[in-house]
Formats: sequence, C-alpha cells, structure tokens
Amino acid sequence: MNKLLISLPALAAAALMGASGAAVAGKASKPKLAISGYAVHGIEWVNNGDVGGANTGGLNQMNDSELTFKGSGTMDNGVKVTARFDLEGSATDEDGQMDDMWMTISGSFGQILLGEHDGASMKMVTGYQGSWATALRNLPFERGEIVPAPSGFGNVGPNFSTRNTLSDSDDPKVTYISPRFGGLQVGASYMRDAGRTSTDTTTSQTPNAGAQDYYAFAANFSQNVGGAKLGVAGGYLQEFTNAIGDTQKAYVAGLTVESGPFKIAFGFNRQDDPTVTNAAGQASGAASKDGQSYSVGTRYKSGAHSFSVAVFKGETAADTTVAGDDESTTLWFSHSLALGPGVKITNALGHTNWDGEGSGVAEDQSGWGASTSVKVSF
Repeated sequence: MNKLLISLPALAAAALMGASGAAVAGKASKPKLAISGYAVHGIEWVNNGDVGGANTGGLNQMNDSELTFKGSGTMDNGVKVTARFDLEGSATDEDGQMDDMWMTISGSFGQILLGEHDGASMKMVTGYQGSWATALRNLPFERGEIVPAPSGFGNVGPNFSTRNTLSDSDDPKVTYISPRFGGLQVGASYMRDAGRTSTDTTTSQTPNAGAQDYYAFAANFSQNVGGAKLGVAGGYLQEFTNAIGDTQKAYVAGLTVESGPFKIAFGFNRQDDPTVTNAAGQASGAASKDGQSYSVGTRYKSGAHSFSVAVFKGETAADTTVAGDDESTTLWFSHSLALGPGVKITNALGHTNWDGEGSGVAEDQSGWGASTSVKVSF
C-alpha cells in the first residue's frame, strides 16, 4: 500500500516534467476558462399519508442548479492539465458553496486527480449500477424528497443507494485512473482524513475523530459483444473509523447490457460496518450501516423520448440494540423529452415503502410521489 502512495505523487511529478515522452510541437496551449452548468425547475406532488398526525403531502416547487468552471491547457510535452470547480446554486443544497474542486493531469499514462473529488469507485462503478445507469431522474436523491423517510428510519449506507463512498464526501484525496486496455480500466484513491475542509493547515493533517486512511480500488470493463455493448464494474473501499477503533469496508458492483434503444443494468452494494459496540464493549445503539442493497433498471429510447423503470431494495442494521433491519423498497418510473439542444422535460413517478426495525410513524411509512421539471444545460 505504501508503494502505491509513493508512486502516485511520483507519477504526477514525472508527467508534469515530461515523462510522457518528447515534446510535441504545436501541442502546447495557454489554459482557457470555460463555464458550463444547468438549472432545473419544476413541481412535485407528494401523497405519503400522516406522519405524527400531520400530513406532509401536497404540491411544492422544486429546483436544483450548478455552475462548473473549468480551466484547461496543454503543456509542451502533450500532457493536459485541467482545474475544475463546481459551484452549487440551489437554495437548499450547499447554497453558494463549491461542491468539488480538483485538478486533473492526463496523458498517455492515464489520469491523476488531486483535490476534492469523487473517489475511484464512485467514478468508475456508479455509472454501471441499476438505476444510476438507467433512470432519467435520480432515484436515491429524489425518492427522499417526494416520499420522505420517517424520522426513525436509517436511510443511509446501502439503504440509500447501491453506490457507496463510506465517509467520503468529495474530501481531498489523490486518485489515479489508468488508460483503457482492451476494454479494461483500473483506478485507486487514497485519503488520509475524511471530513477535512482544508489541506493547508497542520491540524487538518492529524487523525480526526471520524475516519482515516481511506482507500478505494475499482475496475470496469466495456466491450461490444455481437450487436450489444457489455459493461462490468466492481470496487472495494475501506477506512479506519476512530470512534469504533475498527475498519469499515464496502463492496460495489454493476452490470450493464445495451442493445439498440434498450439498456438494462444491475447494481449491488454490500457494506461491512462493525458499529455494534463502543470502546467499552457496550451496545452503542448507533446507526450502523451494515447491510446490502440491489437495484435493477431498464431504459428505452424512441426519438426525443426516453422511458425508464427501476426497482431498488435496501436494508441496514441501523439501531444495533433493536432486532431486525431498516428496509426500503422503491419502484421508480421516469420519462424525458428533449425539446431542443440542452433543454428537456423530465417526469418521475415513484412509490417507496419504508419498513423500520421498530414500529410506529417514526419507523414505518409508504407513499407515492411525482415530479415534473424543465432542465436547461449550457
């Protein structure tokens, strides 16, 4: 593992200094700034019954937006350097904050990413997984808006999605992704401390109360087989959690088959969370993310229309002092219509059942929800 940590910075330095080969005449270019982004506005309808005697359903306005600033240029040796900043614009989601900030150094050797970005497993596996690969409106995030989980339900870890990042939330890390060889691509990430918000102070480099020594390894394979395109991906993540003095692990996988207008995808997520006792060996009652989830989705395209159906099933141990698991099941329909370049209407209809390990309105709930929105991408 130490060899990996030593080789990644060395590879980055070698790439910048010209290790990718002799200088290529005419390749160099001064870095230029490009701005892109999207804005989504629409309405959503919720009918999920009473929660604690108050009906939370009804009609509401919804929105989401983001701006991406990207500066990129090519050096004399042909190596490309790109700096990227993602600015969240939603008033209810990281308003006015930079979501991701990172630099990419890329060439014939692959890509090296430095900064606040998704880890290797997220970048290389998620796009092959069930609803992530097929749904036209995001199932994991949107279902919790149109059918909110009850307050006592653990909608975390595998119960949230087939993707898994453990404690990572776009924290500062180093990632390497290889070129594709015969359809195969591999990658790895390392991060000292999860939850860091700064990389320029001494105190931020010390072990924190959360997780440290985060590793992510991933691989994917894409190949045309007959008249279909086959994609397979898998990843492994681990981190040491100081609060419990033990290591959390996660395994993610995805499979896609695409033929003509049809695409089918399967996703899997298994997390091993040893949050069952505290440092004194007593039952902690904390929200353990130990569990697994599955997702199957299909998509069909017809001209400007796209249609998708996806099913998600997840379960987590949640409160380890209570018998049973928190379980959720979601059926998700989505549709999109392209109105022109960069403009489309997206509709979603979903049903979610939240079945907690306990009983009562704080643990169990189910309902339908729907949304329709216009997205402008530029």
